[in-house]
Amino acid sequence: MLFRSLTALALIILFSISASGTTLFPLPDEALQEASTHFRDKDYGPARESALKAPQSGIRDFILGMAAIKLEQWQEAISYLGYAADNFPLLGDYALYNQATAFSRQDKHPEALASLGKMLKVYPESPISRAAIYLKGNELYAGGNFMDALKTYTDFIERYPQGADSLTALYRSALCREQLGDPAAAASILRSIPINYPASSLTPKASLDLERLAQTGIKIEPLSTSEIFRQGTILFDLGRYAQAIKTFDSVLQKSSDPEINVRFQFKKAQALFKSRHYKDAEQLFTALVKVNTGKVLNEEIRFWLARTLAKNGKEDEAVSAYLLLADTWPKAALATMPCWKRPRSENRRKRPMKPNSCCRDHSSFIRSPA
Repeated sequence: MLFRSLTALALIILFSISASGTTLFPLPDEALQEASTHFRDKDYGPARESALKAPQSGIRDFILGMAAIKLEQWQEAISYLGYAADNFPLLGDYALYNQATAFSRQDKHPEALASLGKMLKVYPESPISRAAIYLKGNELYAGGNFMDALKTYTDFIERYPQGADSLTALYRSALCREQLGDPAAAASILRSIPINYPASSLTPKASLDLERLAQTGIKIEPLSTSEIFRQGTILFDLGRYAQAIKTFDSVLQKSSDPEINVRFQFKKAQALFKSRHYKDAEQLFTALVKVNTGKVLNEEIRFWLARTLAKNGKEDEAVSAYLLLADTWPKAALATMPCWKRPRSENRRKRPMKPNSCCRDHSSFIRSPA
């Protein structure tokens, strides 16, 4: 979103000169120019004092309001930004949004909603519409209007499906449903958060809420094997290898299904490799090679075993493993990748082949177990 940082936009307007030396906005008064310099340097107190010396105007009050926001002087911010919203339309949407924020910090939820309503009506295409709609949902929720909060959160998620604010909106939509007498629907939403967002700070909160709902008699289905596999794979993709290993182990410690165990062990071995536990990874990949895993997965296991052998300093064994992969499945994608090279030498047959730098993570998609 354009200018999502309120501070960034405020600075662009407050600075009279851009980085290239061109005029961005001609400040009408020397005191305001001085105030903009202080604001740029994050000296908000001096910025306020300088702006107070300028004649009253929309831009003066906008600077004063923004300085008050930074200084957490909420009542002063409300007053100045209200005037700026009416007299400095160039940034009227920012004035109204920040005024709503100041109201919110004073727990004046109806007043905050009034400012947000005006902003969204007068500036429907504002670059900060996302932030305004999200704040509107939060204000409705904080004020106990769960029906309208749920509608706002639902509309927000449909409009902005990605982002931390969308996940928070999803979480709070579940709490709204609980407050509105539909705990089963709330539980369904809360249950989806640990599955799809296992690394989020909201996952522990959602888990605690599920435990609380279970104590009231709401049936909470335990996570299936495929859902846990999804959890672990997401953590793996995010680089949370220790958490991924713990997630895969939670199934391996209880499962007796050979097919499920192989897939979980393979992903665990990959996580061990990625977290540089090469000896443990080699041990697990070596064990998996001996299992009948099917052609595609067997190719992957042998490829990763070769990589792990190279990491453990066993270059001859690694080259042999690569060559065996190429000889056994010559048309396989992994077998045809240039993952090793011979040194340029007339006597190269006497010198071992070394893994090429292009040998990276060529792991293909591993389907979730049923």
